[in-house]
Amino acid sequence: MHMAKKDQLLSTLDASRVLGLSQDAVRRMARAGRLVADEETPGGQRLFRQSTVENLAAEREKARREGKVLGRPPKKKAAKAVTTKTTTETKGSAKA
Repeated sequence: MHMAKKDQLLSTLDASRVLGLSQDAVRRMARAGRLVADEETPGGQRLFRQSTVENLAAEREKARREGKVLGRPPKKKAAKAVTTKTTTETKGSAKA
């Protein structure tokens, strides 16, 4: 049985091109379960259905247009050290 063209299998590289992400980002998404690999080669290469990748790309684009952020939560910013500036006035330095 022949798979429909829309559901051909994509490599990590091809999926990364469709999603506009790095291959490492696609691998991380697969490990996290965000993008499910439909097959894996004997060598360990993940293969993804094109329709699944395209649906995820559309979801990411919609979220981007709506101003939502997908992916990792933003890193917490380290608290800035608070410094106080002390000034001393000397006689004759103040101008009236």
